[in-house]
Amino acid sequence: MLRLYDERTGRVSDITCARPGRLVLRVNSGEDLRGQVLGDLIRRFCERQRLRVFAFMNGSTADLNIRPGLDGDPPGADLGVGDVSSRMPAHRQIELGGTAPLPRPDEVQARGLDPLALRLVILRCHYREPLDPSWADLEDADADLREWRAEMAGWAKAPGKPMSSGYVAEADSALSDDLNVPRALHVLRQLATDPAVPPGAKFESFLHLDLTLALDLVRDIGR
Repeated sequence: MLRLYDERTGRVSDITCARPGRLVLRVNSGEDLRGQVLGDLIRRFCERQRLRVFAFMNGSTADLNIRPGLDGDPPGADLGVGDVSSRMPAHRQIELGGTAPLPRPDEVQARGLDPLALRLVILRCHYREPLDPSWADLEDADADLREWRAEMAGWAKAPGKPMSSGYVAEADSALSDDLNVPRALHVLRQLATDPAVPPGAKFESFLHLDLTLALDLVRDIGR
């Protein structure tokens, strides 16, 4: 189950759903890319936890792998992200840390960078912390994406192996604990450089976690 910081209590606690196995998520982010990414991340993680997620989103950006949601304002959302002024407040609301103006995906691409470098930069900062990335940060994220994709392409040629259960469990635990994506990304870096883990196991582990992170780490396979 996903545990998130509760502004009302000052503690991290389980999210609760009005109906078991069914999460109603409202993302009032508009053009706020950070809010869109956070909503998309929650949606993907909860779906991986076998929850049926009904995501009402008033913004989506395909270049950042943010899927569109349902239209309208749900009567009683379980979880809300972003603007709290909705006439139908969510049972639980999470707020983002301060965010400096972010470049648009087309501006990132115009610099010769992958737009998903912007998604990675957003994910590298915990959602409750201030975010003010530089172009150097985006260049570093772009380089990391290229490296991981090249590694994935190489690992894909190795004999298949089961996921590395220890690393995957540690990363999933970080994600479930107030969406600690920076910690999960650190686990991935450790896994990538661990000589004791077979390449096939690294591939399956990265593949599993990228279903939540949505960084297109399989893009270069077969090229």
